[in-house]
Amino acid sequence: PLIACALPGALEAYSEELGLAGYLLKPVRQQQLLDALAGVPGAQNVLVVDDDRDFLRLFARMLRSARRHYTVWQAASAEEALALLADRRPDAIFVDVLLPDLNGPQLVERIRSQEALRDIPIFFVTAQDAAGRPLVASFLGIAHHGGLSADELMRCIQAVGRALSGAIPPADREQTEAPSG
Repeated sequence: PLIACALPGALEAYSEELGLAGYLLKPVRQQQLLDALAGVPGAQNVLVVDDDRDFLRLFARMLRSARRHYTVWQAASAEEALALLADRRPDAIFVDVLLPDLNGPQLVERIRSQEALRDIPIFFVTAQDAAGRPLVASFLGIAHHGGLSADELMRCIQAVGRALSGAIPPADREQTEAPSG
């Protein structure tokens, strides 16, 4: 079987590869946000790109309530962000790693391809799983040469469902998979 996953790798490595200013893990606290912006001298206008509208409102509220009042532009998709960037130039951009149209790295590449926007500091923002690790994948696909029977397909779906729901704790998984003897 072939298993494919849209997994960009460690955020640190990706941040370096894309020339990012850094990344923040959700839930983002106001002080973390302000600390990130402290590294951007003269930052006044900030673009936030996230498909979670509640998060966009919270992010904007945190910035607007800071001692230094920021102007916050919001985009709920990569395309909306690119349209906004056609007329405006923010001092910093915060981009969710997982967006519905383009993923965060694709959006960063599109921004970096434009001379006028190339030097804007960009930060990734991503959620965490229950163990506190960044969520960086939004796609998982399985292909099996020769196809799958209905029973095989159901077993596969159930196994993936159990793995994703945490039905089998990691310690129990190791015990059930270890050879007996």
